[in-house]
Amino acid sequence: MPKLSAARPPKKLFCAETLVSILGQFAIHLGCLVVAVTSCQQFVDPEDKSMDIDGDFAPNVINSVVFLLSLTMQVNTFLINYQGHPFMQNLSENAPLFRALWGGHVCALVAAVSLFPPINDMFQLVLLPTSVVYGLLPYDQFIFALLFTNTMAAYCYEKVVVLIFSSIKS
Repeated sequence: MPKLSAARPPKKLFCAETLVSILGQFAIHLGCLVVAVTSCQQFVDPEDKSMDIDGDFAPNVINSVVFLLSLTMQVNTFLINYQGHPFMQNLSENAPLFRALWGGHVCALVAAVSLFPPINDMFQLVLLPTSVVYGLLPYDQFIFALLFTNTMAAYCYEKVVVLIFSSIKS
């Protein structure tokens, strides 16, 4: 950044806008995680050795879905909270970060619907079932939709918070 901006960052780390943003994003991520884990229950056998906490890791539906959603939530956190101008490079100008974030999203979405099974094998994920859940979608597409919903809900929420607080400041 060759020159200083006239805009100033917030005076306090814990200003109202930041707290509202963080709490709202947390609620969206937690809600999606609850939906994901609840939807997995029908595919989990409690007697399965992969469910043993003290045993060796073995992939199953629940840890695969939680991994995919956790990856998406972490990518979303960077993507949505990256400020860009006037304090840093815009995300489109920061090519390595931009590619890494979109690569994370693509990997999660491709693994969710098993478009390229070697990705699932590399991350030790099971292929998600294709039976219909909630009378809506096949399970793999339901998880894909949940990942997409998490991204869009958190993004839209952040834009609304910024809009509300910028109108309050003016």
